[in-house]
Amino acid sequence: MRISSNNDFTHTGFGANQPGRPAMNVQFSMLRFAAQANDTFEKNTDGGSPAGAVEETPDWSVQLKALGTEIRQQVSEGRFDEAKRLLLEQLKLQKKHLGPDAMETAYTLDFLGNASKELTEDNQALEYYTAALKVCQKNPGPESNSLTIEIMEFLGEIFRDRGDLASAEAEYAGALQMALDETVEKNFDPSVSTITLGLLDVLVNEKNPRQKEVDMLNEDPQTWLHSRVPPSTVH
Repeated sequence: MRISSNNDFTHTGFGANQPGRPAMNVQFSMLRFAAQANDTFEKNTDGGSPAGAVEETPDWSVQLKALGTEIRQQVSEGRFDEAKRLLLEQLKLQKKHLGPDAMETAYTLDFLGNASKELTEDNQALEYYTAALKVCQKNPGPESNSLTIEIMEFLGEIFRDRGDLASAEAEYAGALQMALDETVEKNFDPSVSTITLGLLDVLVNEKNPRQKEVDMLNEDPQTWLHSRVPPSTVH
């Protein structure tokens, strides 16, 4: 399946910062990962009790659960400023009770990046995304890989919208390589992915459009990755 190499990509919804450019749906991303983070939190807080044992749920656990519910509500209504305020409260509790290197903390840092991105606070978004990636690196595995892919795509989007196409390409290419690894995303289809669309957008919008690479990326993303020459070394 080919993707148009013309610059006619369209996207609607949260996260579409520029008309006609592909963008990930930040609202959907935050809600999806919030659910996954909540599942992880439930396992970590409830899974250690012996069968039949009755344990009182700690106050901080109740607080986190309530915050998570409220955050999802604010995100679903597009209130990212309030969601961000609540996320900062959640982050403080998680760091104190779960630790700064817990995956739950990484999810919250990612959500903070998403909320900042929606509020056009890109510098803060970059800080939160970078912090989340550092936590992911300390928790190798499919879960952290999935979050890493998403964060790298958001980073690519930010750099692309800033006009830093070399950095955008590097982030998109890294995300694509991880996603193509069948041990990470078994059902990943590069022909319809926003990662590939983002890369195509970068390639066709460079000062000297790389049409041969656009065609190759359309036909076979893996081949494009293997033959890719980073922009900084192109003369």
